Parts: sequence; C-alpha cells; structure tokens
Amino acid sequence: QRLADEAGDAGAKIIALPEFFTTGIGFLRELVDAALPVDGLATQLLCDVACRHGAMGGGSFLCRGTDGHIRNAYLLADPTGIVGRHDKDLPTMWENAIYTGGDDDGVLTYGELSVGAAVCWELMRTQTVRRLAGRVDLVLAGSGWWSVDESWPPRALMRGLERRNGVVARRGAEAVVPFGGGAG
Repeated sequence: QRLADEAGDAGAKIIALPEFFTTGIGFLRELVDAALPVDGLATQLLCDVACRHGAMGGGSFLCRGTDGHIRNAYLLADPTGIVGRHDKDLPTMWENAIYTGGDDDGVLTYGELSVGAAVCWELMRTQTVRRLAGRVDLVLAGSGWWSVDESWPPRALMRGLERRNGVVARRGAEAVVPFGGGAG
C-alpha cells in the first residue's frame, strides 16, 4: 500500500501491483491457506488506492472463489470499485498444486479504454497474443518471476537452469513498452 500511495501521490494514473502482491509465490503448502476471498482485503486495497488517487489500479493475488477453487486473479479497479477480473489461464509448473486456471479472455474495460490483463507466463504464450491482439488499448501485466534453487541436486543442472531462467526474464523485461509508446 505504501508504494502504491507513493506512486499515486507522485501523480500516477495507472498503479500496477505485482503478481501475488498479497503473498509472493513459492512451492509452499501454506499459500493455499493464504488465498483471500474476492471481497477481502486485497480487493479493498485496490479499490482504496484507485479511489484515493483517482487512478486505475490493478494486481493479482491468490483468490478463493465461492466455488472453493483458488485462482490467480488479476483485478482492475477504478475510483468506483472493481471494473474487471482476469484469472490466469494456465498455472505454470508447480503452481498447479496451488491454484486452478481460468477461461476468460482477459479484456477488461476502464472508461473508454479496453485493457488487456496478462499474468506471468501468459506474457510468453502466443495464445495470450491471440486473445488480446487488436482488442485492447493497453496491457496491464504482472509477474512474480520464479527462480531455481541452485543448491538442489544436481547442482550443475540447477545452476544452468537458473542462468537460462534469468535470460528469459531479462528478455521479457526488455520487451515491455510503457504506456504512451516508446521502447522501455
């Protein structure tokens, strides 16, 4: 909340919180118990920040639905409240042990803007491009990028995987285009 308020106080009109902003992510059983209801504290935080700063606010968290399933839900808020939700389509690797995927198209509306929501590895898949291409003015995304524990055996393999993982993460970060155009 502090960082979101700093951004809003500095005049930001789009305040994007990271993926899993309430918990972080890891291969931890405790995360299942940390999932919040859609009408809980995470949603209230997004709404409060958007209202306080007259901004668009978005972020994803582990959200337990009324059906009992947990999803990686990206919520978008404006000063009036929640205006859209996207559930990450395919949990990645061990995330399957924590939450289930969604099936919405990820196109949300903020005033006159069509906003595409994408979470983590959705940024790397062509099916995300297909569902958003030509349909959105802006993409809001977040990624709690994972790492490989280099101390796991076999260590040489794990070090190599972590190096490759870092290359992929850097390439993704270099591909981001900030709102308003330009390379960034």
